[in-house]
Amino acid sequence: MVARLLIRASARHTLALRVAASRPDAFEKTIEAVAESDRDWVEFIACDRMATIDPAHARRLAEGKPPGRVRALAYLCLARGLAKSSPEEARRALRLAINEFEA
Repeated sequence: MVARLLIRASARHTLALRVAASRPDAFEKTIEAVAESDRDWVEFIACDRMATIDPAHARRLAEGKPPGRVRALAYLCLARGLAKSSPEEARRALRLAINEFEA
C-alpha cells in the first residue's frame, strides 16, 4: 500500500517536471496533482528546467514563492537554469537570491 502511494507520488512529480520542461503554460495544472508538502522542491526544479524555454514564466514562478529562504532557493534554481543561455539574467537572479537571503 505505501509503496503504491510512493510510486504514484513519484509519477506525479515526474509528470509535473516533464511538463515544466516542455510546456510551461500547462505546469500550473499539473503541479496541482503534487502533494502540498512536495510542491516547493518540485517548483524549484521546474524553475531550473523551465528557464531555458520560457524564462519569463520561470521568473514568475520564482517571484511567486514566499519571501525569504524559499524565494531565494527558487531564484538560485532560476539562475542555474539561465546560466548557459542568458548569463546576465542568471547573474541578476543570483543577486536577487542573495538579497532574499540577506533580508
